Amino acid sequence: MKKILCLLFCLGLGMPMSVLAQEDKPPPVEVKEEPVLSVWCNQREVLDHLDLYDESVLEVYVEEDVQSVSVWIDENPYLFEIVDGTFEIPVGLDNQKIQIEVINVLEETFTKEIRVHALSNLEAQLQLEKTYTLKDTHQIEFGSVCLDKVQAKIYVNDELTQTIDCQGKKQVSFTLSRSGKIQVKLEYLDCKEPVLINGSESLMFFFSCEQPKIQILSQTTISNQDIPIQFIGPDFIERVEVRVDDGQSVHTYTTLEDLTLLKREGEAVTYRITVNGNDLFGRFFSHDQIVTIDAKKPYLTVLHGDQILHPGTLNLFSQRSSLNMVWDEPTSTKVFAWVQGKQIEIENLNSLWTSWPDFSAFSVLIQGQDPVGNVSNYTFDLQVIPPVLPTTPKTPIQDTMEELKSEKQSDEKEEKEIETVNTSWIPGNIQDIQKVHRTWKINDSQQVILEKQEKEIEDHTRPLIQVRAGKDCDLAKLQLHDRVLITLVNTQSYSQDRFVEIVINGKKADLDLLKKDVLGNEFLEFVIEDPTTTIEAKAIDNSDNITTFYKTLKVMEERPFSWLPIIGIGTIVLIGAVVLIILRKHDKNQDFEG
Repeated sequence: MKKILCLLFCLGLGMPMSVLAQEDKPPPVEVKEEPVLSVWCNQREVLDHLDLYDESVLEVYVEEDVQSVSVWIDENPYLFEIVDGTFEIPVGLDNQKIQIEVINVLEETFTKEIRVHALSNLEAQLQLEKTYTLKDTHQIEFGSVCLDKVQAKIYVNDELTQTIDCQGKKQVSFTLSRSGKIQVKLEYLDCKEPVLINGSESLMFFFSCEQPKIQILSQTTISNQDIPIQFIGPDFIERVEVRVDDGQSVHTYTTLEDLTLLKREGEAVTYRITVNGNDLFGRFFSHDQIVTIDAKKPYLTVLHGDQILHPGTLNLFSQRSSLNMVWDEPTSTKVFAWVQGKQIEIENLNSLWTSWPDFSAFSVLIQGQDPVGNVSNYTFDLQVIPPVLPTTPKTPIQDTMEELKSEKQSDEKEEKEIETVNTSWIPGNIQDIQKVHRTWKINDSQQVILEKQEKEIEDHTRPLIQVRAGKDCDLAKLQLHDRVLITLVNTQSYSQDRFVEIVINGKKADLDLLKKDVLGNEFLEFVIEDPTTTIEAKAIDNSDNITTFYKTLKVMEERPFSWLPIIGIGTIVLIGAVVLIILRKHDKNQDFEG
């Protein structure tokens, strides 16, 4: 029992003592991490090593709750002032060590030591005779062996293609395999500072390993329409000349601007385009191309026996012969004829012609197309009228003629007529149709004669409006103050084509100012006053065929310095005249002295 009481007493006394011991224990010590201390130079953080290219300044950043900061430069104390947690330390090429000591509020000391390495005063040279070079291998030479970590970087058209380690070498070389703009840069590997090459931070030149080429591009080399021409030239052109020779004149240009070769109506023109020049590397280039614009329609001659047929007129024969077609160039041919009032295509012209009855007009359209697409249309009317009406074999027309003869000899003496209708094309126009009504009679000599002929025309052709250049002007090279003609072409007299309205740049023209040329073409002449001119015109004919015309004309921009050749020629003539005058005066002085 006594033992139990003693145990309880001891426990009672021990609990308060334990609590008191916990209350008297001092607070735990707060362990603070190393204060923030960072050093920067030329926007690069410095750890324990500094490669110095030139005198510079270190920027030091520390936390604000430090107790003190000390700095030694080569063991010598350096005084400074901290402003907003930062201060600066000047450092030169002759310095070797920077020490920074920081003591925090717990009186803990932290030290940062930076070793300074002064880079050698290195310069490089690259022997380059000229900026534009064909040499592919080049050497970079240093004044002495490169002791520092230096890299040479080669860029082609701003793309890094080679990196060369230069440490321990007095010269390095590189070889180019691509044409373009070349840049050579050298820099210290650690501090990224540039090493001067030929006195600059980088060296730029141009290299070419490809022969200069000129391309003349066109969709085709033979056509019956205008042909646009494009040029693709080499890089680095120093001089270029484009000559366009059409056989009658030569035009010369000094740039590779696009141009358009123009067709000449009714003509076949062969253009020779020649391009030559020099590039900045001293190389010559040349290329030429032949382009043909054939706007001449194929020409047809049709022989009836040995007699030439005349298109657009009635060709009369007393006897029938075979027909022979002769084109002036290779041509694909189609033949159409009017048979029983309908137009049909025929394969054998002579087969139909030889079976065609006498006294009946034979109308034929012959259409030819050459290899470039020019189309010619020829219409011929043929008719065979024998000198004496034959008796056999008889045709329905001949039966009627016999009846006329018999009745003419009768006592009644009543005259009868035969009427025929011939449908054909208008000469030179296969859209319009003419019907010829003919009346035949028999004379006292028993011969069939043409008594009367009337024509009926169906006009299906719309008026033709064109824009033409005035005197000494060229639509392809239009300039301000050039004169332009809006022309209504005189196609067929029976059409009676006429202008209804002409609008130039939104302003209606006075139709009372219309004139006619020697060919009967009606036209309005005006002067180009704006860089862009819009033309709207409307014309109508007697058959109510209407044409609406719209066209935009643009003034060609003058080529820069196009006046230089003129000034050059004038200057040469003037200098020649002055020299001639001086020589004559000199000769006169010699004669006087003699």
